[in-house]
Amino acid sequence: MPLGKNTSLANQPAPAKKLKCLRCKKDTFTTANGLANHQDALGHHHAVCPICNKEFGTEGARENHKKSSHYHVVCPICHKKFGTEKARSDHSKSHEQRPVPKKREAVTPTWSPATEPARLCEEQKSNQLQSSQQPKPQQQAKVSAVEHLTLAISYTDSTALHGYSNTTGPVGGLLNEVRLYYNGNFFTMLTPTEQCFIYANLLTKCHSSARLQTQGYAMPAFREGVKGKWKKASITRSQFWPTPVPSPATQYLKRRAVVIDCEMVEVNRGRREVALLSAVDFLTGEVLINHYVQPTAKVTNWTTKISGVTPAAMTEAVSKGQALQGWQSARQALFNYVDAHTILIGHSLNHDLDVLGIYHTMIVDSAILASEAVFGSTSVFKRLYSLKTLSEEFVKLRIQPDNHAHVCLEDTFATRDVVLSFLRNPGGLEIWAAGAKTEYDAQQKRREAERRQKRDEKAKAAAEPLPAKSAKLPLMRVVDHLSDSDDYGYEYDSETPRWSDIAEDCGWPHPDTGYDPWSD
Repeated sequence: MPLGKNTSLANQPAPAKKLKCLRCKKDTFTTANGLANHQDALGHHHAVCPICNKEFGTEGARENHKKSSHYHVVCPICHKKFGTEKARSDHSKSHEQRPVPKKREAVTPTWSPATEPARLCEEQKSNQLQSSQQPKPQQQAKVSAVEHLTLAISYTDSTALHGYSNTTGPVGGLLNEVRLYYNGNFFTMLTPTEQCFIYANLLTKCHSSARLQTQGYAMPAFREGVKGKWKKASITRSQFWPTPVPSPATQYLKRRAVVIDCEMVEVNRGRREVALLSAVDFLTGEVLINHYVQPTAKVTNWTTKISGVTPAAMTEAVSKGQALQGWQSARQALFNYVDAHTILIGHSLNHDLDVLGIYHTMIVDSAILASEAVFGSTSVFKRLYSLKTLSEEFVKLRIQPDNHAHVCLEDTFATRDVVLSFLRNPGGLEIWAAGAKTEYDAQQKRREAERRQKRDEKAKAAAEPLPAKSAKLPLMRVVDHLSDSDDYGYEYDSETPRWSDIAEDCGWPHPDTGYDPWSD
């Protein structure tokens, strides 16, 4: 049936429109007044955006809408956002009451002695980058990792080759600074900035030619037949070479400062040859050389208790092709990293340069630095202090333990740390030197008192009447007196032969100072 003909449906009113409360979502309101009364009673007033008049059920929803849709007007001075241009205009008036901070003008840095080492370091880094290829991304990642982690060098015993290439790698640890680790000891690492200032300080510590000559260093002016202090060297002065002259082609391949140490063996006629060579970059701590050196002469004494070098270890290294062939090859290997401008660092370094056949003038010797602090820079040293003593006193390192052989690379790192301690803490060196000088003077007084007492006792014994049967006894006493009068002194007559000289020439420690030239 058509709708128009159905009077019951046509006469019905249209359904009323329902109103909804946006806060509580109630939609049963048929009139606006009813919705308004509901909102007034419950506080369900709707929130309206003042910009677009859009309604929201909560104030938070409206604020989120304003920030996301209308806060596009930004103050050009403080970058604060506003919903309308009027709001930004009102805000900008507040900036007129306070001055806008001016940007600082760039100031051209002026030269000063304190900034010169850093400038030189930056120039050298720039030149090195220009002369070399850019590193690969993998290499950059590796360098970055090494800078933040500890470099570990695993320990190998004295009968095995001290190989470097297969024994290094970054290791993490809870340390306050990045440090080198070797043979149970931690050693110092320097940041690039520290390297620049340490190098500038190191340049001022190079010894004069007069001091080096006094301490027995072979100088270029000396040749065969000239009187000198070189003893037990297996290399004649005619075979000595000076360090290479710097050249533009190799200047960026050479290191600025290198620490070296050698272990020696005894060959025919009581002379020495190098059997193990270690070299470390003083500034970076990088191991440059750590190899056995096959002696060129017949070995008569391996001095294993001191050097740690054994015939088996040498034979193994030679058979594997991991040993340098003779002292000349060792010298050439070192020349790959140093030139005449490189600072060579060592402990009693003259012994090491003697067995390598090297002339060099830019030297920093830790033994000389310590003795100069005790006795004065122009004085003759009454004694030299061993590397073991200095390591324990200044850097708390335990090296060269009793009844154990030396470890060449460990001694090299220890020498580096001792010199770094002298450079970074000169006040500590002065305090130690004052105590060492006081102790030395007290020891000298005790020895002088003992010598005086011994002379008095012998004089008293010589004055007593002798029995008739002992007619030859006075002569024996006189001879005894002559031979024992200065057993405890440091100063000796150079014309009188002494067992201490013979023992020292044979490699035994000095009876008074305890210093062993073979130990360094």
